[in-house]
Amino acid sequence: MKILNIKNKCRICGSIFNPDKRHPYQKVCFREKCRRLRNLNLERKWRKRNPSYFKGEWRREYLSEKLKKWRRENPTYFKTYLSKHPELKKKHNQYMRMYRSLKKRD
Repeated sequence: MKILNIKNKCRICGSIFNPDKRHPYQKVCFREKCRRLRNLNLERKWRKRNPSYFKGEWRREYLSEKLKKWRRENPTYFKTYLSKHPELKKKHNQYMRMYRSLKKRD
């Protein structure tokens, strides 16, 4: 096996380090502070490229369509599940009473 004798300069702190042998092009050293800053920077860049991801518009539409499709394909799942779990059925009924009463107020 070839031994790599590469030294890289950390982009965060500027120190010289030996990169991991499986990642010879590693740009950041192994220090906790540097790794955290690298991850924060990568998250910032990702958020700039994907500004609407956490806004939920496209996700909400996609997930609601997916859920509707699943419910059409499995129409009796929820009733069957509640019949097998009476404690959840009771909890669900209480929730629905509260939900409907709030809906009536609006």
